[in-house]
Order: sequence, then C-alpha cells, then structure tokens
Amino acid sequence: MKCSICKEEGHRSNNKEFHPVKSMTDVEKVSQATSEVVTTTIKNKGTGAGGAKTNVNGKSFEEKTENESRLISNGFVRKDIPGCKSSNKYGFYLVKEVSPTESITYLTQSGLKAYFAYFFKKEMCRSPDEAYLFQKGNKYTLKILEKKNQNTAGSVDTKLLAGRGFIDEYEFLLGEDFNIRYGFCISAFLKKDYIADCAKSRALRHINKKYGITVLYGDDDDYYETLDIWINS
Repeated sequence: MKCSICKEEGHRSNNKEFHPVKSMTDVEKVSQATSEVVTTTIKNKGTGAGGAKTNVNGKSFEEKTENESRLISNGFVRKDIPGCKSSNKYGFYLVKEVSPTESITYLTQSGLKAYFAYFFKKEMCRSPDEAYLFQKGNKYTLKILEKKNQNTAGSVDTKLLAGRGFIDEYEFLLGEDFNIRYGFCISAFLKKDYIADCAKSRALRHINKKYGITVLYGDDDDYYETLDIWINS
C-alpha cells in the first residue's frame, strides 16, 4: 500500500520511522512570535485620527494646546472636587474669584460631571476637553471647547456639525440660568478641510456662524491669542 504523504510502497503516513514529526526549535518559536507581533503592530498602527497622535515635536495635540498652566500663572487656584476619588485625575477645578459674586471656573473631562453633580445637583452627559464656567450672581455662562485632531483623510463635517446638538443638550440639562457657548479646536489637517472653498465647507462655516460656534486652529502660532479672545468675549 502506498503512503498518502510520500507515495512510497510500505510507508504509513503515521509511521514515525519514515515520517518523524519535526518540532520547532526555540529560535524558530521566537522568530514566529516576533513576526506575529510585528504584523499585529503594523495592522493596528492607526488611521491617523484621534487626540493621542503626536506632532513633529513629539507633543500630542492636547499637550500642545493645553491651557491649565497658563491659567495657574494668571491667578487661578486649583481645588479638589469634593466626593471625587483620589484616583480620578480629573477630579479638580481651577477657579479665579473676580469679585464676591463673580468667578471663572475651569473644568476638564469627567471633572465637569463631578463638579455639576456636587455643586449644582445636575447630572451631565459629556466630558469635554475644556470648559469655562462664568458666574455672575445667580446667572452662568458655560463655554465648552472640544478638540479635534486628525492627520489623515476624513470628513470634518460630521465632527463639527454636532456642535448645535450639544448646545441643545447642555441647555436642556442645565436650565434657563445657564447660557451655553460652544467651540472647537481643530488641527492643521482639519483646518485645511474646514476653510476649503467648496460647497460643503462653506455650508459648515455658515452653520457654525449661525449658531455662534467658534472654530479655533490649535496648530496656528496665534492659537492662545484667539483662545483668550474666545474665552473673554
């Protein structure tokens, strides 16, 4: 009978004498594992979208556009939000007292939820990149700034068109004592798409202007100047 593997007479495919099972050496095992890791890393390298991507100087978009250090240097005081766990790195706020009835408070990420839950007994849905709460007596203005970073082809309109919906959500959750202002900080790549002379971009700019939504350019040299104008306007 011929072997099903080598087709020789008298061999059996399960006979170890003729067909010994070759085991991997340690070197071969390491080589195979390394190959799998490299393949996975390349496959999951990313699309270029998202805030964690770094620029040519090695800083993430969030690091490049952070404003906390500037606020502290301008007299803001850091305080812990009562009830937050010590492990919550966003469980704080920065505040500057302008007068006995006026103040400016900076919040970030989940700190906004914790702050409004404790001080206003309000349940919030979002964790914005930056928020500035202006108090004047018993009236408030909340300015929300969301950062959008992208370095590869994609559609900017779906990101920025959401602004009006978020304004409606904040107004619904906070009530008539709060005035909501919304803004975006976008990367140079998204800026190119946003300011393009095409119908879609022109319509997007019109919609943002209509609803008072400001778009800042985080990679521009005058970013902080435009940020300060938006915050203080």
